[in-house]
Amino acid sequence: MNSTSHAQPSSHRGGSLFAGLLLTLAAALAPEAAVAAAKLKIAKAVWSDKAGTLTVKGSAKGNSGPVDVYDINGRRLGGGQDASFALTLGRQDLGNVPCAVRIEAGGTEAVKLVKGAPKACTGVPTCRITNPAEGASLQIGVQSHFEATANSSDPTAQPLKYEWDFAGGAMGHPTELMAMPTFIRDNSRYRVRFSATDAKGRRCEDAVEVVVGTPPAGLPGKVSEQATPKLGGELDGAKGDVVVMPVEDWTYQCVADHDYQPNQQAAFNPP
Repeated sequence: MNSTSHAQPSSHRGGSLFAGLLLTLAAALAPEAAVAAAKLKIAKAVWSDKAGTLTVKGSAKGNSGPVDVYDINGRRLGGGQDASFALTLGRQDLGNVPCAVRIEAGGTEAVKLVKGAPKACTGVPTCRITNPAEGASLQIGVQSHFEATANSSDPTAQPLKYEWDFAGGAMGHPTELMAMPTFIRDNSRYRVRFSATDAKGRRCEDAVEVVVGTPPAGLPGKVSEQATPKLGGELDGAKGDVVVMPVEDWTYQCVADHDYQPNQQAAFNPP
């Protein structure tokens, strides 16, 4: 005898409806998913001494905003938009031919040595943050362990000078390979940087993003920056123009972090 079982129609529909309501409620209560970081690739970073030009090209897969190109010392050279970038700069646009370039887009960055850079770049130091890993979660008010390595192949340019920057999340700029900062600002992402500079002024840099607390989701992306003025033309323009200050993308300090001690004053003498 063959028997066939049939699910109760009302029970099946009720279960599906209940499951659907649970999924909808879970989606509504869950925080918005973070946007995946862009995948950066610097395909070309070449200095041509004959043509007197620096060419930088690459891609930013998954990026839907501006791409910013800096030299290794933090001076903005130009940029692109969305999934690609390409720029060519003449000698008159550069203070010095950079030893390396740094690209920022979609919450991440990449660094590449410049092919054809001056011979002085041969001995440029190298550095890397070894702890914590990219995207590490930290707690506010709890001391955290940061560590980096730095090396130089030029014995005449030692010792190296180190510096950490915690993007305003923690006070101070430690000057050792290991730092133990305590983050005092919650619910944000911080791009922590480490740099090493040799006695000849050559510099390397590495960065890692850390998460403190629960950062808000769905924030707008970084706005596009104006192009850096050409060397010698910084004072060109008319009254009322917006001035773009040529400073590094690091925390601005005088005697202390201005984020926590407002209304301070500091003199700035342009070169």
